[in-house]
Amino acid sequence: MDSTRGAGEVGPISDRLVGPLSERLTAVHFYRNVLSAVPASRFRKVAAMLKAIHAQEDREAARVKVRMVTEKLKQLKLEKAAALVAGGAEENFSYYVFPRPIGAVSTQTNLLSGSTVKSED
Repeated sequence: MDSTRGAGEVGPISDRLVGPLSERLTAVHFYRNVLSAVPASRFRKVAAMLKAIHAQEDREAARVKVRMVTEKLKQLKLEKAAALVAGGAEENFSYYVFPRPIGAVSTQTNLLSGSTVKSED
């Protein structure tokens, strides 16, 4: 053990995390890195673009969305953010390897009307 570490510290947390939690941290870091290159006035718009990438049904659709988002960021004169999206998005797509659960039920509640809609895959 390194003398600069406390008794409970055994190294970087990324060395100990595996599976979905480590991927979530990767996605969080991806968002943070991209959004750090965006002015505050465009923060929400770019965050919505990043969420749209991760909302795609499969890896190929996500790749198409990455190309669309990259082009849109270039049009908005956000070249650094575009480069970060193009270079870092692919490593966040490993969750597409896992199959969707059979019979998964998605529930959406419309808070304005109070209705609930269920869709089964």
